[in-house]
Amino acid sequence: MPPTEEQTYRQGVNEKLEEISKAQEDQRRLSYTTANSLSRIEMKTESIETQAKYTNGKVRKIIIALVFLGGIVIGQQFGSVHDIIKLIASAV
Repeated sequence: MPPTEEQTYRQGVNEKLEEISKAQEDQRRLSYTTANSLSRIEMKTESIETQAKYTNGKVRKIIIALVFLGGIVIGQQFGSVHDIIKLIASAV
């Protein structure tokens, strides 16, 4: 006995509801994955910013130390400020 029109209609409605339910589940899964990815990107960005601050601080300290040591070496080599000025003027 073939299905009645009502049975066919109900079957079609049930299939559509299942498709909608599956699409909603896929959308939830995609939203969760996207949120998870964004949170990982934010954590990576924060760690990179922290590392950059740390590195910039270290580089700044190294530059200051090199300038300080250079000043000491120049001070040891030349007896007066006039000698240092003459050296710089002659280099230009």
